[in-house]
Amino acid sequence: MTDLEAVVREVASTTGWPVEIEASCDHIRERVGARTVTAKQARDLCLAYAGTQGNAGAIDELLGVVSDVVKRIRWPGAEIADRRARLWEHVMDDDANGRVRLGTFDGRGPLAAWLRVVAARLAQRAAPRRDTEPATDDGLAAWWATAAAAEHDIIKDLYVDRVREAFSASVASLDEPTRVLLHLHYRRGVSLESLTKVYGVHRVTLSRRLAAARERLLDSAVATMTKNTAMTEHECRSLLRTLRSRLELSLGSLEGHGAQSTPHS
Repeated sequence: MTDLEAVVREVASTTGWPVEIEASCDHIRERVGARTVTAKQARDLCLAYAGTQGNAGAIDELLGVVSDVVKRIRWPGAEIADRRARLWEHVMDDDANGRVRLGTFDGRGPLAAWLRVVAARLAQRAAPRRDTEPATDDGLAAWWATAAAAEHDIIKDLYVDRVREAFSASVASLDEPTRVLLHLHYRRGVSLESLTKVYGVHRVTLSRRLAAARERLLDSAVATMTKNTAMTEHECRSLLRTLRSRLELSLGSLEGHGAQSTPHS
C-alpha cells in the first residue's frame, strides 16, 4: 500500500460519502504530481473528485461549502440562491480545455478558499462596467464586439451583425424544451435550485444539461461564422469562447422562439 493510498483510506473512514480509493488516488496523483499530500488536502481533493463523479453525498457536502462561500463575498445585486446557483454551475461546467473546473482543483490550498476565489471572480465579472452602455437586445452584438476588440484584432465592423446573426440562428436551431430551459434560467432568472423542482432532476443533471445547451449554441455559432465570414474556425471559436461569459445575454431572442411554453419533466 502506498503512502497516498493509506491517506485516502484514512479519509474514506471519516467521510459521510463513499470514496473510490483507487480512482481517487489516480486523480490526486494527476493533480498534485510528486507533492506530499496531507489528510486535509486529500479530503478536499477526494471531495472535489467525488462531486465531479456525481456522488450524491459529496455533492450535498459541496453544496454546503458553496452556500457558506457565497455568503461571505460581496456580490451586489445577486441573492444568495442565485449566487449559489451561478457558482455551482460554473465549477461544474467545463473549462476551455474541456475539463470540469471543480476537477482542476489541485489542493494547494483549502477547497473553500479555492471556491471563494472563483466566486469573487464571478462577482467581479458580473459587476456593471461604468464605461460600457447597458446592453440591450438590439445593441447586443455591438457590445460583444466592443468587449472582444481588446483581445481580438480580427474583430472589425464587418463582424458585428454576423455575431448577432450567428447567435440568433443558433438559438432558433434549438429544440423547444432546451429553449425553455435556457429562457427560464437566464432570461427569467430562475435559480438551479428552483429549476430542479420544476424538472424533477438533480442539480448536477440540470447543470450539465445547461452546459450542453450552451456548448451546442457555441458550436452552431462557430459553424455559422466560419461559413459566412473570412474567419477560420479557430478564430471564430476563440472569439466566441472569449464572449462566453456574456452568452446569457444572447438568450433575449428566446422570447421570439416560443420560450413562453411550459416545461415538462
